[in-house]
Amino acid sequence: MRLNVFASIIFFVVSTTSFFAQIPYLGEASDYMPSEHPTKVVHPTNFYITEPARDFPQVVDRSIFQGKVVPRGATGPANSLSPKRQRKLDYLNSAGESPSQIDPLMQGAGSFSRASETRAPIVDFEGIGLNVSPPDPSMAVGPNHIVTMENGLWSVYDKSGNQAPGFPKNLTDPLSAPGSTANAGDPIVMYDRQADRWFISQFQLPGSNTFLIGISTTSDPTGTYYVYEYNLGAGNDYPHYGVWGDSYVTAGNFSGAQKVYTFNRTKMLAGDSSAEIVGFSPANLGTSGFAAPIPVHSERDVTPTGPIKIVFYQDDAFSGVATDHIGLWNITMDWNNIGASTISGKNQIPTASFDAAIAGGFSNLEQPGTTQRIDAIVGAVMNMCHWYEFGSHQSIVMNWVVEIQDGTQKSGIRWVELRSTDNGASWSVYQEGTFTDPAGATVAQKESVFMGCITMDEDGNIGLGYTKTGASTFPSLYYTGRLATDPLGTMSFGENLVVLGTNSVTGNDRYGDYGQGVTDPSDDKTFWVTSEYSGDGGTNGRQVRIYSYKIEPDSPEISFATTSESISESDTACFTDIDVPLTIGLGPSQDAVVTFSINGSSTATTNLDFELLTNSVTFLAGETANKLMSLRIYHDGFVEVDETVVIDFTVNANGGDATANPNGDQYTLTISSTDASPAVTSTTALLNEDFESVPAGWAIIDQDGDGNNWAIGIPPGPPAHLVTQKLFSQSWAGSALTPDNYLLTNEITIPANLDAATLTYEVAPATLTQTWYEEYYTVYWATDISSVATINASPQVKPGGIINQAVEVENIDMSPYIGETGYLIFRHHNCTDEEYISIDDMLLEGTFATNVQTAVNTANPDQLRLNGPGTSFSYDPTSNNVMAAITNNNSENYGCSTIAVSRAGTTSQGYNGSTGSDEVMDKRFTISATNTPASGDTAITFYIDSTELSGWETATGNTSGTYAMYIGRESGGVLEDVVAATVGAFGSHTTFTGDFTGTDGDYYFGLETAFVSCSGVVRTWNGSAWSPSGTPDTLDQAIIAGNYNTVDDGDLDVCQLTVDSGATLTVGAGDYLRTESNIVVNGTLQVDHQGSVVQVDPSATVLNNGTINVDVT
Repeated sequence: MRLNVFASIIFFVVSTTSFFAQIPYLGEASDYMPSEHPTKVVHPTNFYITEPARDFPQVVDRSIFQGKVVPRGATGPANSLSPKRQRKLDYLNSAGESPSQIDPLMQGAGSFSRASETRAPIVDFEGIGLNVSPPDPSMAVGPNHIVTMENGLWSVYDKSGNQAPGFPKNLTDPLSAPGSTANAGDPIVMYDRQADRWFISQFQLPGSNTFLIGISTTSDPTGTYYVYEYNLGAGNDYPHYGVWGDSYVTAGNFSGAQKVYTFNRTKMLAGDSSAEIVGFSPANLGTSGFAAPIPVHSERDVTPTGPIKIVFYQDDAFSGVATDHIGLWNITMDWNNIGASTISGKNQIPTASFDAAIAGGFSNLEQPGTTQRIDAIVGAVMNMCHWYEFGSHQSIVMNWVVEIQDGTQKSGIRWVELRSTDNGASWSVYQEGTFTDPAGATVAQKESVFMGCITMDEDGNIGLGYTKTGASTFPSLYYTGRLATDPLGTMSFGENLVVLGTNSVTGNDRYGDYGQGVTDPSDDKTFWVTSEYSGDGGTNGRQVRIYSYKIEPDSPEISFATTSESISESDTACFTDIDVPLTIGLGPSQDAVVTFSINGSSTATTNLDFELLTNSVTFLAGETANKLMSLRIYHDGFVEVDETVVIDFTVNANGGDATANPNGDQYTLTISSTDASPAVTSTTALLNEDFESVPAGWAIIDQDGDGNNWAIGIPPGPPAHLVTQKLFSQSWAGSALTPDNYLLTNEITIPANLDAATLTYEVAPATLTQTWYEEYYTVYWATDISSVATINASPQVKPGGIINQAVEVENIDMSPYIGETGYLIFRHHNCTDEEYISIDDMLLEGTFATNVQTAVNTANPDQLRLNGPGTSFSYDPTSNNVMAAITNNNSENYGCSTIAVSRAGTTSQGYNGSTGSDEVMDKRFTISATNTPASGDTAITFYIDSTELSGWETATGNTSGTYAMYIGRESGGVLEDVVAATVGAFGSHTTFTGDFTGTDGDYYFGLETAFVSCSGVVRTWNGSAWSPSGTPDTLDQAIIAGNYNTVDDGDLDVCQLTVDSGATLTVGAGDYLRTESNIVVNGTLQVDHQGSVVQVDPSATVLNNGTINVDVT
């Protein structure tokens, strides 16, 4: 049976031509329209500077908060659901059966390798103490203070847990708005480390939906605050925050069109009452209407690079989600031109499968002695999501609750470390795991763990605070963690108890809704957590704890800070140096010497692929500063598979207490090569669209006017062959449609320099078995889209027809349209009462001849390290045009070498006096090697453009096919090699290959005679005659051994001339001496007035060891 979904689609005009509309994205609820650009700008409705917070009234009587439920419906009883809670409940209840029956990453008992190393909390004290449902505890830590917030009150402590005088305070002191002084909950506090300021927030209801943000005016959290009030005009729920560059950021379960807001941090810190916030409506939220994305927060004292990042997870148990994954949006924020700011489509980061759909709605997890279950907080990434910079990489850590086995209602914590090694441009899962109750060996024996608070210290160690509950455990607080050197995907520490719960939560299922974990900025090693547990009973029986702990041991244990990394060979430099930090948990009692060695399992070759630059480092007695091991990774130009470098270390404690961490004393670096052998043709993608988001600049036309058109999303059903996002258009939606729907791409230029162009795409019907598959469509290439008539008159690159009953890839030749600028247009028409046509993976690709480098590039040459046998390929670093292929046939080490075109042109030039047909090509290559071995054996192929060769042939009169090409290698002014070239073809271009005794030098191309200096005979003048007899010519070397006068003996036109000691050569008036190349004067050269001496070769020299006289009158 055909399914009718997406009955309502909203359009809006995006072009000055009225019949264009934007493609709707059907991956959201039907009343939601995503946009790449901001969809809302809000200025403060109120701004004020408070009195010092310490001067607000202290709240002593807290009984008014006893049993309070936050939030409430506007008029309903305390336990009734507000609209936002009802929306989330509907979402939770919509979950289908998860494909994941048991979590594949569930951590086994054997992985808790550090279970015996129990670490008691460093500091551990009670929070404000409100018995509120839920308490929503939030905490931030600065250099000297701790600021906490709960639903109703906030307070300030020192790091020993001593509450500041006069605290706690009502949230409304200072966060209140005229006409609305009620506390609506979800308070959040952050320490803005880069500004040394405090950020406090809450939202307020009823009445206006208001963000209230306070920014401390100084580093003192008990002082004055700038307070900003922002009226959103729509409901806000579960807002979480982050600091990123010049923005504060929030995201949450917001009911309006905007799901993400950025705040002008620069203005807010300055107390500027015009500080605006900007709302975004991102794509790919899902169809439920519930969403809880979270900003990524920069916790370190470093300005984060790249766009603002928002993350969320999506579970394939819910509608519209094909596979489990993390979604990431990038916001490029421009506060100088807000309208130019953008939010990306979803970047989908695959994860191992998980099941985040725990039955029970909000009542998921078991407690002792009661049927009342508590909320696991399904659907949300837990607070906070932190970003860290490590130099060699960036990390993001995050976590959420999952069901460890389908149907058990037992939860674990899926935690993830994302990494980027390209300065934040792209992200992938570096490691992930599912932490479960360490005390239970089997699922049946395990209790639930949830409410994770994850953080990372400066060495990459991870701490995870959490809550545990179950049939025999009241909601209690624990923590675990892992060292950066531990096996990936595991929390190596067994659970460490903070406080045992003593009662079950009753009265309702509310719990949390979140905790908060941060790292102490004083040392970047101490973790702080605040979270709820079940305490002394009474209605709800809720308490909040604040505690700190460390994961890295306070012992002189030495570790690599990271045990595995990857790197690509440089495309522009001969080598890349990387530094690998070593850490020590405590200063050693004696100097500790760490010695490095290359493990035999390394597949990379030392001194060829890499070099270990550091033999050893020493941690001096008492020293805790990190040390560095340095590696040099060479760019050898070889086409090769990934290789690994494995480095071990040992520790000589010198009688002290330093030791090597057995899980952190080995480092593995994977080296990837991007080098490739030159291909005759290259490709370029002119259009590449997988429809995971709405393409910018595309448009649609609903020519039949029925309100149905092309859309993007998972197609109705979906059938098994169409379970990912597609572009589709319907001919049936509950009843028959007669579509005439046009899809227009953005403007595309097919460059004139292409040799071919091809369009490919996947096309499929809604069914592969039933009879309603006969959709009809046409594809046009239109250069004029001013009207439907001009489109219909355009060339049909895919003539109209009925699609086949199969998933097919169409391949269309677009070569006839090379050099044109136009639009691809897909038209769905001439059919009715089928179901829909689906399009995916659209690629317009051009093919062109790979270019040969012709321009001089000595200012930016290619750099390769030629230090062993093999073939290296050289390309221009800027254009990627091919230059040369160098094969080292033995083990000679030429070291770092540069390859460049050092002379360019399409004619000819003389070489060492050569003229006419003996002139060499304009093009010259120069290879400069660090090392110049006495002997070598190399084969070098040079790539020559067709115009360079044909221009030389024209200039010299040499005819193709009638001559033999030679290559001359000149090094240090000496012609080292003259070799016959093997001529090859590279598309329309030519290659010259020769065998040489080295690499260093300038390479010239011409006939063999071009490289023979004075190829005639040596003729000597004895004062009266030449020997051998005959007047020398331009190929001969002339030696003047007796006196010679051109007046009596004739003009001289020779290749090279030497005047011997004791002899005089006189060039008389009106006479001349002409040489093709060098002149050496060991005797006397007399040039009379109006006599002439000419050297043809501009690079020729005159060596004067005798006397040269030139008469000027």
